[in-house]
Amino acid sequence: MGHMIGAISHQWRQPLNSVSLISQWLCEEWEEGKEINSEHINSFKKQAEIIQNMSDTIDDFRYYYQPDIEKTNFNITEAVLSSTRLISSELFYDGINVTFKYKDTEIDLGVTTDNSSCCYNFPPTYAEGYEGEFKQILLSVLRNAKDSIKIKGAASKHIFIEIQDIDDKIIISIEDNGTGIDENILGNIFDPYFTTKKEGDGMGLGLYMSQMTLKKHMKGEISLENTDEGAKATITLVASHKKP
Repeated sequence: MGHMIGAISHQWRQPLNSVSLISQWLCEEWEEGKEINSEHINSFKKQAEIIQNMSDTIDDFRYYYQPDIEKTNFNITEAVLSSTRLISSELFYDGINVTFKYKDTEIDLGVTTDNSSCCYNFPPTYAEGYEGEFKQILLSVLRNAKDSIKIKGAASKHIFIEIQDIDDKIIISIEDNGTGIDENILGNIFDPYFTTKKEGDGMGLGLYMSQMTLKKHMKGEISLENTDEGAKATITLVASHKKP
């Protein structure tokens, strides 16, 4: 809960600052007796867009905590983008760029807090399971990537997310340029209570519970490996051909 409250405060701080600056400028223009022009209209539209994005963020957090009563067929692509939006402000303040790729479309989400991914209409890809649980797993993986990147402290920081449809499988990969995983512990990271974090930062249940949840509820799995730049998490799911 503490993580999510912090995420909300990060998520709203920059947009609120933008709304405040635009409002202040519009008031000054009004007090000077200037007639409404296209620049003013665009500023009003920008404010409305920012407020709508903030409203969307509230929905993201609300659905994140809403317990799933039963399994559903849900859009994996939108779930990935929604989870990225939830943590976008944390990534923004740490200077981490995010690139998202699905099929032939690749977009740079950049270092942003404006939920720019909502402007892209990606083809849906469905899997059966509990959407809230799946988003929690994605957030856990994204936060691990973020923490690893911060520790490494490279000048260029990035996370690359890709979704692939291969036969009847959906493969989501999340790759970072962080510290990577010590080869001596790579075989133990899915063990219960295993952790490399400091005391108080977690109990080591994250990856273990993620693996158990994916296997039990979605017939899927998660794997981790080192890359030349950092680490890569791969989530494999069974695609659903049912209509949601």
